[in-house]
Amino acid sequence: MFTIRKATRNDCQGIAKVHVDSWKTTYKGVVVQNYLDSLSYEQKERQWEQADLNFLFVAVNHSNDIVGFVSYGPERTKNYNIGGEIYAIYILEEYQGHGIGKALTLHAVEDLLIHGYKRMMVWVLEENRNKGFYQYYLPHEIAESSFTIGNRQHIEVAYGWNDLNLLYQRLSAKGAREING
Repeated sequence: MFTIRKATRNDCQGIAKVHVDSWKTTYKGVVVQNYLDSLSYEQKERQWEQADLNFLFVAVNHSNDIVGFVSYGPERTKNYNIGGEIYAIYILEEYQGHGIGKALTLHAVEDLLIHGYKRMMVWVLEENRNKGFYQYYLPHEIAESSFTIGNRQHIEVAYGWNDLNLLYQRLSAKGAREING
């Protein structure tokens, strides 16, 4: 059983652990290993302590441990006239495939709608083996961007949805809210 709830300042340590551990498992063999090895819980915790937690949900297990999170809000660059953006969504590897990503995304989309957003985007690393999660909900490709980590070049793809209400309906289909009990 999992619960999705708004994050609090007390969650920063757990969010940092999920952030670092997810990067180390998701991007192993994709991002240079010395970069992954350099990621630290303390650094990420400081980063999350400075973040706006008004746009952050966490997924917690029956022991109240954070096992995933979604961070979102206004589109950061203002270059795409899209309104909202999911900045990050990470779930510990052992908890993936159980509907947590769908539930976190549903909560983020619902909150964006409440705040008046009509459209949304998310940047996804081209090599991310979980990018099919986003593709399943029929986005359109907005842009591509390249960047370097270590000595390796990477491509990010921006996926967008022009109708957040429609995305909300797709996410609300059977199963997304069943894990919240």
